[in-house]
Amino acid sequence: MKNWQWAGVILILFIGVIAQWVLQATFKKAFLSRYKYDEDKSLKKPKFASVTILCMALSWYLLLPVLSIDVETLKILTNAAALIAMVSAIFVISRGIDMIKDILLAKAKKTDNKVDDVLIPMVHKITKLAVYIVGLVLIASNIGINVASLLAGLGLAGMAFALAAKDTVENIFGSVTVLSDKPFEVGDWVNINGVEGTVEQIGIRSTRIRTFYCSLVNVPNSTLIKATVDNYGRRNYRRIKTYLSLTYDTPPEKIEAFCEG
Repeated sequence: MKNWQWAGVILILFIGVIAQWVLQATFKKAFLSRYKYDEDKSLKKPKFASVTILCMALSWYLLLPVLSIDVETLKILTNAAALIAMVSAIFVISRGIDMIKDILLAKAKKTDNKVDDVLIPMVHKITKLAVYIVGLVLIASNIGINVASLLAGLGLAGMAFALAAKDTVENIFGSVTVLSDKPFEVGDWVNINGVEGTVEQIGIRSTRIRTFYCSLVNVPNSTLIKATVDNYGRRNYRRIKTYLSLTYDTPPEKIEAFCEG
């Protein structure tokens, strides 16, 4: 590389860093002026580091070919910029999924249906896991790893993992059964195979029940497929049986007045 090309590389790196600082300051000023995070402690301050790093890496990737560097050197530099861009893009997408989850949960809390309160976090976790897996495969392909053999190995490992994680798969199907059949919802008073209490959370693996002794019991969702669920919260009415004791000298008039009242 010639001296002016080295100077151009340093200038492009500097431009990317300056662009990152400017974008981060702009995003912070725009969001902090719109939302009062200091007054409302429930709101989380957004972090824009992954977005700005993505913009910096893309600026390097797009500006480096302008310097007319030889093919091998340009390939090394652009691959490095692409690798940084891919890693930051994974975190940008992950953060976007988190924001979508927060928005959907805020809307779900306003509805009477409690199934969406359980379904949204479950879909959120599965989606983020899929994003990380796809991102890692793309990064591996970019750094020269044979993705085909990697995927084949992952397929065999997945089969072995599926056999080893038989109980986990049953728990996942159990959670799907609970969400589809709706034998109970969060907040219901239930009795499941002798475990009696209030349902606090329905997760992917287990359902958490807060007993009347204030203890927390985790019931595996796989048992819910065959378990007998007694949901006291779905009763149409409650039978109350009382005993009224009267002395023998009680006047009949008072008894009749009591019955009429």
